[in-house]
This record gives sequence, structure tokens and C-alpha cells, in this order.
Amino acid sequence: MRKSGVKMHKVLLIIIMLCVSTMFAITYDGLTEYLEENTDMTTRRIKEVLDGIYEQLKVIETKYSVTIAPEIMVSIMMIETNGRNVLGDNGHSIGYFQLQFQAIWYTWEFFPELKKDLDANKLLSNPKYQAQLATSYLFLMYRNTDYDLHKAIERYNGGGDPNYLSKYITYYKQILIWNKI
Repeated sequence: MRKSGVKMHKVLLIIIMLCVSTMFAITYDGLTEYLEENTDMTTRRIKEVLDGIYEQLKVIETKYSVTIAPEIMVSIMMIETNGRNVLGDNGHSIGYFQLQFQAIWYTWEFFPELKKDLDANKLLSNPKYQAQLATSYLFLMYRNTDYDLHKAIERYNGGGDPNYLSKYITYYKQILIWNKI
């Protein structure tokens, strides 16, 4: 009984966050300021990452009529690397969003316009492209879970961290508070 109550609590928090994010849009500048204060990212890198997120969100909205708040992607980046462009998981996870090639190849099936000849070094050197891929991948997880954001966020991580959703909620709330929402 307790387990279902915790799950319901998480679902309600996500619903509330989605309602808040659609009522009070966090601006590009607000996310820029948040990242400038809470990461070691350069202004140029922040711009590249946010441009990638925002541009891919427009593609998704146009192609699939689905809207995803950009702060969701920033929250995921913060969980994954705290704004660092690194190799993780013994070199299997790459960049700000810790993408794995298996996820990239899957994303290419649905977003062939993103397909490029690349390796880990090329991916590390292109934060905008990382953000486009990560945003598309989260969307695919969202769609594959019948638009259940809770499940999509857990699947983004591969389900390996039982606390992933709680970490996401923590960063998401931090971004809302930072932007005085």
C-alpha cells in the first residue's frame, strides 16, 4: 500500500510541475541565468545547449504536435552531469546528457535529419547536437510510454537508478524557484 502511495505522490508532483511550467513559461534567459549560476559552463556552451534544446523542441512540436518544457531537458542535464561535458560509464555515455550510442541510433530512426557520421570526440565537441539528440530521445521515451512523463524520465536513464525521478524533481523545483515561479 505504501509503495502505491509514494508512486501516486510522484505522479501528482509531475502533474503539478507540468501545469506550472505551462502556466508560467521559464524563458531562455531564465534558463541561461540558472546555468550560469549553477554550473561551470561557459556562456557559449550554455547558448549552444539551449539552442539545441529549443530548436529540437520546435521540430518535435511541428512534427508530432507535442510540447515539452525546455526546463525538463535542463533538469536531466543537471542530473546526468551537473552541466559538464564528459565521458561517463567507462566511455559509453557521452556529453552533457550522457547519451549512449544505442540511444543515438534509436533516435536517428525517427529523426533521420539528425543522422551524422560521428564518434565520441565529435559528439563531445558539439553541445548543440547533443542537446538535439537528447531532447529527441526524451520525446521518444515520452511517446513510447503513452505520454507518461514519469516513466519517460525513468527510461531516459535506462531505469538503473531508482532515485532518478526524485533527482529530477529536485532539479526541476530548483529551476522553478530560481526563476521565481
